[in-house]
Amino acid sequence: MNDDLFKKWRLQETALQRAVRELQPLQSIFADQERLARIVDPYRGVLEEATRTSRLIDQAFVPNGIDDLIARTSVASAVFPDIAERFRLPEMEALAGLQNSLTQPGIAEAISRYGLEMDIVSRAMADMKSPWLDFQNQLGSISALTELHGIGHVLATMPSFDDHVTAALRLDLGDWRGPLALDPSALLDQVARSEFYVARGFDPELTAFPVPAFRDGLASAGLYDAEMQADNRIDEEDAEAAFMRTNEAHDRLMRFEYRLRVFIDEAMTIAVGPDWIRHRVPEPMRTAWTGKKNRGLAAGEAEQPLIAYADFTDYVAIIIRKDNWRDVFGAMFQHKPSVEESFRRLYPVRICTMHARPITQDDALFLLVEIKRLSRTMGLF
Repeated sequence: MNDDLFKKWRLQETALQRAVRELQPLQSIFADQERLARIVDPYRGVLEEATRTSRLIDQAFVPNGIDDLIARTSVASAVFPDIAERFRLPEMEALAGLQNSLTQPGIAEAISRYGLEMDIVSRAMADMKSPWLDFQNQLGSISALTELHGIGHVLATMPSFDDHVTAALRLDLGDWRGPLALDPSALLDQVARSEFYVARGFDPELTAFPVPAFRDGLASAGLYDAEMQADNRIDEEDAEAAFMRTNEAHDRLMRFEYRLRVFIDEAMTIAVGPDWIRHRVPEPMRTAWTGKKNRGLAAGEAEQPLIAYADFTDYVAIIIRKDNWRDVFGAMFQHKPSVEESFRRLYPVRICTMHARPITQDDALFLLVEIKRLSRTMGLF
């Protein structure tokens, strides 16, 4: 079998498995076919692409196509009959045996890399409330939970853009140095986005949990800030959990961007003066902001500060600009390439939220980690 084709199929299988986990709650409302079709529609491309690829390698991955899949009485049993049984919540007596796995080379390396104590991971396993252990890949589940806690630990205890933190995150989230080299429209496709993440070096096992377990793991690792947890309590049994996750991502990004604009404006005003945009923003960027502001005012919108019309990619351009970095931001962020990398990880998620595309668990992890890194450095919490 062609190696590239097989790799593509495996990536699509991962995306399809994730779609199945997220669609499992639909089983209780399968009588409402019209509502079901609306909810499943965002996953249609993932399933159809997997079907096309599977035919090329003579695999009956989705035997009769998406329409047959929608018509069945259970998404989970139609594609992976054992998916609901694979993940379990281990009994207390089994936890001691699982804790012995923390000495396995890959897991022990992660514990050392993130400066974790084994007791932290042991408690995390014991405190999980939702089925999280994949009995077909127990070490993978334990390793992923360990690494989530490791990420939470270094973000809580070390400077966000410390070289050690950046290097540790690259091993799990991928190396995002250098241009993205991908058309933004391609990021709207879940399969293409997953392939892109893995090609960058992202470890897909980090998010290979059922939805409730993934959220439990993030919360216990401290990757949800208390404010957003209180504002975004989501019932994971709801059939529209994927859409609610997208709404949550949109809310987080909008709050973050507002605070980021205020941060930049205040820092630059203190350092340069109230007319900083005229002196420290490139003319083409400033012209684009003015054009958007004028069009908004002509359409009857309320007037806002000029920086409110910035594009997402403009923020990092302002921060790393040579004179701004020297006079204002360098002392805060310390490492310019790491800041650029952080914004690059957020860019695909923002593209998807702005186009109302469902956010995957991979996207959610990037969002939480990078907003926390940037926010802590900016003193937002």
